[in-house]
Amino acid sequence: GILRYLCEDTAVTDIQTLTTPEISFNYLGQFDQVQLQTGWKFTSESTGANQSSKLTREHLLDINALVIEGELQINWAYSSNVHTPATVENLAQSYIQVIRSIIEHCQLEENRGYTPSDFPLAQLNQVEIEQLLAAIKAKDICAIYPLSPTQQGMLFHSLYAPDSGVYFEQMTLNLKGHLNVAAFELAWQKVVDRHSVLRTLFVWENRTIPLQVVLKQVNLPWNNLDWQGLSTTEQQQQLSELLQTQRRLGFQFNQAPLMGCTLVRLDEDNYKFIWSHHHILIDGWCLSIIFKDVLSFYKAEVAGETCSLPTARSYRDYIAWLQKQHHVAALDFWRQTLQGFSIPTSLVVDKLTFQNQQAKPEYKELELHLSVGVSRKLQYVAQHHGMTLSTIVQAVWALLLSRYSGEKDVVFGVTISGRPANLSGVEEIVGLFINTLPLRIQISPQQQLIPWLQQIQQLMLELQDYSYTPLVEIQALSEVQKGTPLFDSIVVFENYPIDSSLLNEDNSLHFSEIEIFGQNNYPLTVMVVPGDELFVKIRHDSTRFESDTIARMLGHLQTIFCEIADNSSRMLGELPLLNESEKQQLSNKNIGKLKLIKRNPIKVEN
Repeated sequence: GILRYLCEDTAVTDIQTLTTPEISFNYLGQFDQVQLQTGWKFTSESTGANQSSKLTREHLLDINALVIEGELQINWAYSSNVHTPATVENLAQSYIQVIRSIIEHCQLEENRGYTPSDFPLAQLNQVEIEQLLAAIKAKDICAIYPLSPTQQGMLFHSLYAPDSGVYFEQMTLNLKGHLNVAAFELAWQKVVDRHSVLRTLFVWENRTIPLQVVLKQVNLPWNNLDWQGLSTTEQQQQLSELLQTQRRLGFQFNQAPLMGCTLVRLDEDNYKFIWSHHHILIDGWCLSIIFKDVLSFYKAEVAGETCSLPTARSYRDYIAWLQKQHHVAALDFWRQTLQGFSIPTSLVVDKLTFQNQQAKPEYKELELHLSVGVSRKLQYVAQHHGMTLSTIVQAVWALLLSRYSGEKDVVFGVTISGRPANLSGVEEIVGLFINTLPLRIQISPQQQLIPWLQQIQQLMLELQDYSYTPLVEIQALSEVQKGTPLFDSIVVFENYPIDSSLLNEDNSLHFSEIEIFGQNNYPLTVMVVPGDELFVKIRHDSTRFESDTIARMLGHLQTIFCEIADNSSRMLGELPLLNESEKQQLSNKNIGKLKLIKRNPIKVEN
């Protein structure tokens, strides 16, 4: 090459004395990828000779190889003045035979292996790969890559408290109609085959950084039960025991899949379906994707047809995207955002002591449904002022925290979808994208409500740019004492519930009474689901919060929501917290104190 002529290094110039090799071998790569990325396609027509037949050959043989449409193609160019076609043909056939023998050798289980280049995202060396293969058969492995930050957090909390049931998710629903049980089970298995994250196990022992391993094939655990001979009461009792047993058993992280299904027949055309999985695999966004695929496979199977869905993008693509992000800029953003915040926002009503801090959490839930009228007004306020309903929800919680704690500067957690807009096709990827991040809000009683809400909206937009940052790293950047949580409460705005029309688009089956059980590692979670009636649920650790206190808290949230809906032109300090009943009780107490003072005048003696 050019080194022969431009380099003065003697070691390089010595190359000029070397004899020109008789054979040139050039592997051009996989042209399938070029076609996918550019939209261009190769034709089958010959382009003819790529050089003049009169040109002096540099090599006796020129061998060019490339992959097109999954096939290895090898072109042999030679001089007919030196070799006969039969000679080159025999050489080419011998070459192919050697390649096939190498492939056959590598396909034998005892010879199968991997190198670091097979799993570039995992950044493993050969010794680490060999250690991994000692526990998992090489032939079963499809991919290996690191965990996302949220996955790392869930793995830590699940291993730290293995009997707590944290991040164990369980969906139950009623299924009515003529169900082809075999086709339904097969449809779920095909969904597992289709989405790689559902075939994932996790390795963490003796490792600095945990990894997830995708297997090529796993069998979905499936259990069919028949309770037709039981009364309704007995069925409910059995169901409750079954759900509790599944939650207690949980999943083993080093065994895939971390999910399973149970189908219970209650009567002739009535079933209870239970789908259990670990949150480390998927988030709420994925539910509609998965059920849509299940129904597509089910319909095709019942009709005896083939269901041809486009190839699903792998969760691996998101991990690859994460590794390309500018983490230094993200850490700078969070450092500035939390600058000066050193004491976590207290709920005051938290009865945390050293004793109950050591106790196993016991979670309870209380709910609130805002009226259709109030819900519509809130939606109008959001749309009219160019903000989202979730912004209002976060603002209301910030106000309540400020009133309860007496602080004008509060921090709580917000759970976001975490799906980056610049990752093509991210909407259809099945995997865990959510992240819970700190939201810091200042409250000034003299500030007008709408401008304040718009500021929060802007804060959320800025936060989205760095939503991939691990919470543990954000915590380390803050001025909060090490070992103390940055926040104890989080707000989850679920704007991706399962579409009931999707589940019931097949008239032969009807899905109803969909319930989802799950718990995180936070003592208090505010979950909000939009709809005709805004639904608010507070899941709380009952060892730290009294149910009466949470019920009163829901009432205060309702008051703030209603006041914003009725009059959004107020200042923050003008928004009341107490409802009319509480105001009356407070008034009566004050009157009682006044009367007591009148009956017992202070005597002053000279």
